[in-house]
Amino acid sequence: MQTESLKKMKTVSIVMCTYNGEQYLREQMDSLLAQTYPIREIIVQDDVSTDSTWKILTDYATKHPDVVKATQNKERKGYRLNFMSALLKATGDYVAISDQDDIWLPEKIEVLIKKTGDAALVFHDSILFSTSANDMGRLHRQGMPTHMHPIATLLKPQGYGHQLMFRKDLLERLVLFANHPLSYDYFIQMLAGTMIGGVKYVDKVLVRWRRFEGATTFHGFNREKGSKIQGYIDAFKAFSDKKRKHTVKAYFALCLQVSFCDEEACRIAHWMSQANGWSVLKASAMCLKHRHELCPDAHGTIQIIRALFMPLAFFRDYAGYILED
Repeated sequence: MQTESLKKMKTVSIVMCTYNGEQYLREQMDSLLAQTYPIREIIVQDDVSTDSTWKILTDYATKHPDVVKATQNKERKGYRLNFMSALLKATGDYVAISDQDDIWLPEKIEVLIKKTGDAALVFHDSILFSTSANDMGRLHRQGMPTHMHPIATLLKPQGYGHQLMFRKDLLERLVLFANHPLSYDYFIQMLAGTMIGGVKYVDKVLVRWRRFEGATTFHGFNREKGSKIQGYIDAFKAFSDKKRKHTVKAYFALCLQVSFCDEEACRIAHWMSQANGWSVLKASAMCLKHRHELCPDAHGTIQIIRALFMPLAFFRDYAGYILED
């Protein structure tokens, strides 16, 4: 009876990429192996580390041959392309992404499987902590809706790689972009937003997310934040930056290569791919129309302003790194 029950369970692949991660790798691997939900495979792809990372991985693969599948690249790919190629190796019904230096709570996958429903992708909250193990608070401090609007996943993706778990059929779309140096976690959320089921958020801390300057996923997370007015000024400045405009055009041109379930999100992608004043204004008007879904934590004038600035904020917050030249 138990065997039949296991056969009906959705299978999960965990995908991790490593590079010189010897300091915290064992702690993370142990937390993956300690999951309360059965894990089909832990795929680890090392990007030619020069420390003892590869030795650590081969030790785990030897001790857990049925679960841990470790491979090493012949030459460095960089973390973006390394993750893109590693994800395509997953065979589970669902794919969860792991950093090399965090700590997963034991119930993480079990909770996500229970909460996913028909969503194409689900993500959760994390608690930040420093290398001294001091907690720095939750990552998502503002309340977010359970179901993310397709426009939100396009213009303001909220999940980070270590928080994501998605359906395997998303890989059929991702494979088309395997050779593009994309910010894979944001792009994956965009893809999920174009699919039936969309993106779902679980308001529960399921990972301890380590923050330190050497982290490969740091992304300038601790960027100093000025006044709100300065933020809007910075958005206009970013829109005037030629390099950022070029990046936005190229990124949304890639987005338009997939079919969208939501017609209005598709129209915004088209306008953003033009990246001129008139097209961004039209995108802003569409965001204003959906301000209640896009900015549920704000009200009145503040909600209107935030919605109107969402397209410009993309130039400020994402164009600097979402797609490399």
